[in-house]
Amino acid sequence: MRTDQQARLTRPARLQGRSMSPNPLILDRPAEDWVEIAVPAIVTEETFQLAARRLADNQRFAARNTKVASLLQGLAACASCGYAYYRTSTRTTARKLYYYRCLAPTTTATPAGGAAPTCPCAPTTSTRSSGST
Repeated sequence: MRTDQQARLTRPARLQGRSMSPNPLILDRPAEDWVEIAVPAIVTEETFQLAARRLADNQRFAARNTKVASLLQGLAACASCGYAYYRTSTRTTARKLYYYRCLAPTTTATPAGGAAPTCPCAPTTSTRSSGST
């Protein structure tokens, strides 16, 4: 729907040196102004549901921008808190070891100023050194 309003000059456009468009602003028509027309279905409801499920599966299992694919990527979740697992690794002198960890934050601040684990599967030992300099 055409309006009498001018299109606004946005900050990114202004920074790129563009000027305002001489064309009027075009907006979607409000839903109460729509004219509904009954249209017969092209596919059956069952076919539509199967296609919707396939689309959801494709979005869930689509290739991600990962350097090395992970076997349980997007499938495993923590039994304690429900967060997803992510794959991480550590190096030994002989090889690189891969393992899965819970994505939950490891600690949260407590009112006493300390830190408490958020998930039962989170490591409870501190990695800070207690030596003086």
